[in-house]
Amino acid sequence: MKFTVEHETSSSMRIRMAGDKPSKRTGDAICAILSRTAGIHKVRVYPATKGLMIRHSLSRDALVGILEELDPETIREAKQELKEERQELLHRLQRIQDPHLLEEALRNHKVDAKELSTRKLDPALKRKMRLRILAEAGADLLLPAPVQIVYHAWQLVTLKSF
Repeated sequence: MKFTVEHETSSSMRIRMAGDKPSKRTGDAICAILSRTAGIHKVRVYPATKGLMIRHSLSRDALVGILEELDPETIREAKQELKEERQELLHRLQRIQDPHLLEEALRNHKVDAKELSTRKLDPALKRKMRLRILAEAGADLLLPAPVQIVYHAWQLVTLKSF
């Protein structure tokens, strides 16, 4: 793989990849390949800037050598492996009947935009969300400003994390 080193310390290196911006799947494949390498602790890809941040405990020369050995064929194979793993995971998830087990499994699975665009909301959940949005809009239209501020502050305090 062709790249330029943008910044480095003894335990991290930030590089800029040459060529076109990598797709989300290509970035995932690069992360998977490098994460399996001994001495590399964390990899993060920034597709918009063609950047790659690597936290490591290797020597500079060893890390540069590993990066230079990455070729398009290896990345293509890793993309295919990741695709097969995702399909297997989705197949397993479809067989899970217990909602708590399904929620736990989904929490650990990354979903890309293409997968999200093909999914549909449960009609009951959609109705509930629609009513909630209408109630919020009604409160914002009808309540005086000081009451709105208190209401929204209360919502922030009681906000649940997802």
